[in-house]
Amino acid sequence: MSFKSDLNEMMQKRYLKKYGDRMAALRGNIINVKITCKTFLFFIHNLRVDILLRPERSKNIVRCYFRKRTWFKKFNLINLQTGHLIVIQGLKDKSGEAIEALNIQNITTKKSIIDVEELKRKQIQQKKK
Repeated sequence: MSFKSDLNEMMQKRYLKKYGDRMAALRGNIINVKITCKTFLFFIHNLRVDILLRPERSKNIVRCYFRKRTWFKKFNLINLQTGHLIVIQGLKDKSGEAIEALNIQNITTKKSIIDVEELKRKQIQQKKK
């Protein structure tokens, strides 16, 4: 194994050790979406998306949020509307009330914030080399 793969594996183990019990994945329909964009000093862009999600086969409602801060460029968010079927991968808050989304996959429009399939293709290409 190379140094880069050893380092990557070590970081993955530490991340799982730190956040493993808080990891969550939800699949359901969007009930409500609120998108807030703020700009500071004309080049710092803050994006916050609050989502109310109703998981499949459940009567509960889960609150999720996605935060992103970018410099100079605005973050292009995927299309999220009421009624869309989505999968949210993220971490539960320390209080356990909400979920901080790391990736949102919109199954209705077949798009995601982090393209998982492209990452899989890159990993396969690296293994071939």
